[in-house]
Amino acid sequence: MMEWLPAADALVDMVAVHVPSPEQAQKWRAPIVYSGDIEDECGQGISNCDAQGPTVVYISKMSSGASQKGLLAFGRVFSGTIRPGDKLRALRNDGKETKAKISGINICGIGGKMHAIELAEAGQLIALEGIDKALDKSGTLTSSSKGKAISHMRFSVTPIVQHSLWPKDKTKLQKMASELQKITSADPSALFYRNKETQEYILAGAGELHIEVLLSSLLQNSGIDVEVSKPAIAYRETVQYASRDVALAKSENKHNRLWIRASPLNDNIVDAMCGELANTRLKELAETLVKDHGWSKNEAGRIWATGPEPLDCNDKSNNSNQPTCLLVDSTYG
Repeated sequence: MMEWLPAADALVDMVAVHVPSPEQAQKWRAPIVYSGDIEDECGQGISNCDAQGPTVVYISKMSSGASQKGLLAFGRVFSGTIRPGDKLRALRNDGKETKAKISGINICGIGGKMHAIELAEAGQLIALEGIDKALDKSGTLTSSSKGKAISHMRFSVTPIVQHSLWPKDKTKLQKMASELQKITSADPSALFYRNKETQEYILAGAGELHIEVLLSSLLQNSGIDVEVSKPAIAYRETVQYASRDVALAKSENKHNRLWIRASPLNDNIVDAMCGELANTRLKELAETLVKDHGWSKNEAGRIWATGPEPLDCNDKSNNSNQPTCLLVDSTYG
């Protein structure tokens, strides 16, 4: 069949005949892909596919390599020459700028194997090592101090389905977060982040099947099994004035009843509970309320608990996640 219908030869010949070379294609592409002035040094370097011009590399995708510790950054050299050890400006898609140092350059060989090279010139497709911390999924690298970014590729698919994740083995939380960062870095339509309000880890994808594929990759790569649920909604509700009515709550066995009335705390107390009073014991909290905030000893001594409990009880550094509500026993006798 291969002798009668040599598809490989036909495809190679078609590419050679019909696909323009980088020198030809970039003259047409430069005004479209370059976000800066086409007459500046980077614009001219891209238009002419000039290996002697300023370095401009567009990274389109991140992916984990078989032997590399970090992620491989796949992209194309639009202008100039790049070598291991080069320090370049990294222009992120969110408008921020960082610094990147190239630790290695690879090209893809036969069978998908990577081969290290000493330099890459304009027109080449490459995979870079050492820049995964400088860019988020994609972006532009340039040696020019005034160079602008290559226009970011936009996708019609967006991550709209979100799920909250938590490892079944709580000791693997950090490993789960690290692995999912790698997986989503290689997928432009996936998103993984930590909700600052609820402290949940959120995985977002284009659909339920997409989420399943991402979680399957996590299980295959790291062996981490996770629990999936709908993300919690942070309701921005508060007490503005003392309630007129008394609310009644019963225990599950109906033997215990609690009558509750809500009233707002002083703003200074709330700020203190998020600051110097964060993570303090109830006794110390009561003493501070009496000393600095005008509470009576009798009232401060009746504090039952603080709340709500943070979702991540191990994160003591995030004071904005601290309880800012007091449960006070107001019964007498």
